[in-house]
Amino acid sequence: MKKLILLSMMSLGAIALAQQLFTYRDKSGAMSVRAKSGLVEQTSANQVHMVLKGSPVVIKSLNDGLTIQAPSVVCDANTKTKTKIGKAVATGGVTAIKSGAGGNTDITAATGTYTSTGQSSKLTLTGSTKIVSRSSTGTTTVTGGGGVANLDPSAKGSGNGLRTATLTGPVRIEAVQQNTNGGTITATGSKLTIDNPAHTVTLSGGVNVIGNGQSTLGELRGADRVVLVLNSQGQIASVRVSQGGAN
Repeated sequence: MKKLILLSMMSLGAIALAQQLFTYRDKSGAMSVRAKSGLVEQTSANQVHMVLKGSPVVIKSLNDGLTIQAPSVVCDANTKTKTKIGKAVATGGVTAIKSGAGGNTDITAATGTYTSTGQSSKLTLTGSTKIVSRSSTGTTTVTGGGGVANLDPSAKGSGNGLRTATLTGPVRIEAVQQNTNGGTITATGSKLTIDNPAHTVTLSGGVNVIGNGQSTLGELRGADRVVLVLNSQGQIASVRVSQGGAN
């Protein structure tokens, strides 16, 4: 009877532990982790290895200006000077939120592999992908079938935290048109490249461009290549269309 009571108490204890939240924070407080279960291992003096599961796992890195959420994440963090994510592989549906001085960018995909060095950081995406960049002047939404997003490696870089991105199709972008009262432009194609330092978004492969009712643009269809030129606020300033080898 005593053995049965003891086993019952142990089972109840195991259930209670399973329901507890697993958390980790580095010594400086610059990185925090929340998960339902996981392993955190200091593999060397300046390296922490984490294998995490949850619904979702949440990793927040202040020095990267980045939050990663996914059901499953394997992460290696560097702690030599400032704690930063070296590599994180997120599966099961990932959301990455990157902050910048002028806004933020939310990226969602089926899977995401984030790698960072001192000079660059990259998020490789698979499956249905969505990039939403927000600032005080509006929101730009891009969708595609996977690709690569290059992020500002600093915690608070300029703009919305996204430097460049390349997505394969079908791709779609919707953005605000400057000097209009609610005007937006939507473009679709087979491939899309965002270059925020150059203030351009380039689409190729059967591109269609349509303005809404408040836009000054009409409707363009079947172009080989379209370049959307952005102003300093990320709004569409002009549309350049080429067809049949014309520049």
